Amino acid sequence: YRIFPPAVVAAFPLPVRSGFVVLNVAAVLGSAALLFALLRRYRASAGLALLLVFWWTLLPFGARYALYYPVLLDPLGFFLLLVLITCALDHQLALFTFTLVLGVLTRENLFAIVPFLWLVEMPRRGFIRATFAAFAVAIPAVIAFEAARLYPLFPPPPGFENWYERYRVDVNVRFVLENVDGSLWRYLLAAPITLGVFVAIPIAAWRAVITFLRRELAWAYYIAITLALSLAGGRDDGRYAYLLLPALAVVAVAAVQGRKWFSPRVAVLLTAIQLALMFSFRPEGPTEPEYLEYTVAFMTLDHLRVATLIAGGGVIATLLLVHRESLARLSGAVGARARRSAG
Repeated sequence: YRIFPPAVVAAFPLPVRSGFVVLNVAAVLGSAALLFALLRRYRASAGLALLLVFWWTLLPFGARYALYYPVLLDPLGFFLLLVLITCALDHQLALFTFTLVLGVLTRENLFAIVPFLWLVEMPRRGFIRATFAAFAVAIPAVIAFEAARLYPLFPPPPGFENWYERYRVDVNVRFVLENVDGSLWRYLLAAPITLGVFVAIPIAAWRAVITFLRRELAWAYYIAITLALSLAGGRDDGRYAYLLLPALAVVAVAAVQGRKWFSPRVAVLLTAIQLALMFSFRPEGPTEPEYLEYTVAFMTLDHLRVATLIAGGGVIATLLLVHRESLARLSGAVGARARRSAG
């Protein structure tokens, strides 16, 4: 049913795997440009935007994944997600409509961006006109989505129905609630393990983040719906958590831009933390067991514990960087009080 990316690859005069590599590289380059533009929209300096894009390239399910696991739809799906976000913020409804059709023929979860558009349009159009616009842009995508299922170009292969059963919402939620094979921990830890400092910075600068999300309800919705879909959509927790990236990158700009604690030295240290978090424990071998250890959803529990300790260390290191001045003042006050008591 996800027919758009294979159709593009089929148009290439290349073998299938090579065609997907070309498509993925193009999608990654386009995503980098759109992510940079998105961060600049939220008043990130050019240097800060480039730094955050560089951190993004280090993520295990970003640019690296596009080459490590090329015959997959994630890179193009992420690019189309960024196009939809950009169209929504620019009020480009016609382009949003067209991209959404391609999007739902790539990854069905892109339907979830329609309420994001509605929340962006509400202050500009009012409730009724924004609601009408959201329904109007969704209708062609709904038609395309249903047509692909009612009249598939290729019949689903034998056993596909059994595979689909794994993605039932009730089963997925039950796995998490009952913590089957550590599913609850995998769900909770997927974002910090997968995204590194993109999670650590909002935790450390949570007041700035709350202030931003109160003002930007569309982004608050985006984070909430991504977490909900990650819970309901299946067991690939890391891949689903990766989709938090656009929101967390924008939130990171709000957390660091113009703050006294953020300096070139801190940027270098945060980059070192991100490099350590993303490369210290994740194998990238060509075998199935190595791939399973690459993902939060399927790595062994012993490996998950190691990844958790490393991610926790990254969060603590980021907290110390963000609050180092406050900690220094606190330490000085405690030392002065101790000296007075001794005197």
